Amino acid sequence: MLFEIPIFYKVYGVKAGQTRATTYDVGENMEVDIPATSSEAAPIAVEWGRALPAGVRARAHINPIDAIPRHPDEEKAHVRLFNDRYFYPLFSTSTDTPS
Repeated sequence: MLFEIPIFYKVYGVKAGQTRATTYDVGENMEVDIPATSSEAAPIAVEWGRALPAGVRARAHINPIDAIPRHPDEEKAHVRLFNDRYFYPLFSTSTDTPS
């Protein structure tokens, strides 16, 4: 399945017609091919609920449990293991279906 993701990086150089080098922020889209697979080939490696365990509190401005999205209808979020790499589902804002 092909995805187009934005990437951002800095470049250092001289623009055409100028004499002074400086750093510029640059962005572009990169096409990434992530193979479609089945639940059997990519089993759930870890899943977790919505609340932090008793006695644990988040030290960041965002609850770490919310860092990986979950579908609004699902009680737990999860990551899957495929080819020794971890993946989490992304949901379309228009359809709420995994992509």
